[in-house]
This record gives sequence, structure tokens and C-alpha cells, in this order.
Amino acid sequence: MRVINKLMAEEEDLSNAGNLIEEGKELMRGFSSCTAFHIRREGNCVAHDLAKFGSGYVTTNVWMDECPSFIENIVSFDVIGIFP
Repeated sequence: MRVINKLMAEEEDLSNAGNLIEEGKELMRGFSSCTAFHIRREGNCVAHDLAKFGSGYVTTNVWMDECPSFIENIVSFDVIGIFP
């Protein structure tokens, strides 16, 4: 939630992560309308599981043209609006 507040704030972020926040603000300014808001973990299971998976790796993982097998069911549920 703090990241969302920082992204929506007009003042410059001088925290340790300020450069990331400011880059996010710059990207958001490239759209005619852009709003950031918090989605609870239950409403974004795919992102949660990808983050959980990625936290255990030092190397970069890339999937192209197909969904990673460990989240196929979750993606299907997300598309139709059912939360596992």
C-alpha cells in the first residue's frame, strides 16, 4: 500500500527505493490516464505465485508464448473470475 501512495504522490521520493518509484511515476505520465491501486493477494493470485516463485531464484526466468506450468490453473481461474 505504501508503494501505491508513493506512486500517486506529487513530491519526489527520496527513500532508498525512490529511483524505482520515480521511474514508475515517469512511466505513468506517458499515459493520458493512469491510476495505481492496491489489489489484495486473493485478487491477484497469479502475480502472488509468480513473486513467490521468483523469490527463490537468483537467475532470470522468461516464458514466451506459454504460461508457466505451475500457474496454469491459477491463470485459468483468474480469467473466469474464480479465486482458488
